[in-house]
Amino acid sequence: MSESLPPANIGICLPRRGLFEAYMEDPRLMPPHIVGRAVGETSMPRVIADYIAGMTDRFAFEEYAKLYDPFEKV
Repeated sequence: MSESLPPANIGICLPRRGLFEAYMEDPRLMPPHIVGRAVGETSMPRVIADYIAGMTDRFAFEEYAKLYDPFEKV
């Protein structure tokens, strides 16, 4: 991550990076219809990046909390 990012942007980038890493490690954490898009020339990293890019900030934070916060209600 670039150290030139203002602090406000860091709060947005860290959860998205964590989601990307978690989904790369286990794509089954994403909905099946999203995982199914990784066919042919479309690679899993591209599918994951597109999925995360389409998330609202609120949804991304909620998904991140489900994966990384042991006290989050699922």
